[in-house]
Amino acid sequence: MEVEGNDYLVLFDRRERLFDWAKGDIPFLAVAGHVIAETSTHPLHWVLNPGDAHMKIFVPDEIDWLKDAVARCREEAVEGFCR
Repeated sequence: MEVEGNDYLVLFDRRERLFDWAKGDIPFLAVAGHVIAETSTHPLHWVLNPGDAHMKIFVPDEIDWLKDAVARCREEAVEGFCR
């Protein structure tokens, strides 16, 4: 979705919030958060739960931080497993 020249990936943390936003049942794809972080590219923004009291907009710098955190966790998990 594009708003004011920025591209947003629309995300929901619960089916109910998605269906409320869409005003009914719609097809959706459930994806793990770490996969979304790992595959997001600039200049994409995220909007979590649009129109809900639990809405959060993530700007590219926040997404980069999450992407780095996921990479560090993955690296630590692999190193820990290999010991």
